[in-house]
Amino acid sequence: MDTALGSIARYHGLSFRTPSLGGYLYAFAHHSKSGLGHIPESEHAHFQAKIVKQRNKYMHEAGAFPHHEEEVKKILSEMQACMARIVAL
Repeated sequence: MDTALGSIARYHGLSFRTPSLGGYLYAFAHHSKSGLGHIPESEHAHFQAKIVKQRNKYMHEAGAFPHHEEEVKKILSEMQACMARIVAL
């Protein structure tokens, strides 16, 4: 997801503070490129909490992993919704 969002952000010429999932989402919410839509702050905050925070927990906390299949399905569903929203801008 990081690579896809980064590629889309670069394609549109967006600048981002850091090349990271959170940085790309911030860019899609706060850019000033004419002709390209924004994700509203409410969606930005939602994706930050439901994808970035969860992903970072699983990647960076020792021993952290989803305990149930539903957790996996939930984060994958959020990722799909986010990607669909970004490509529709």
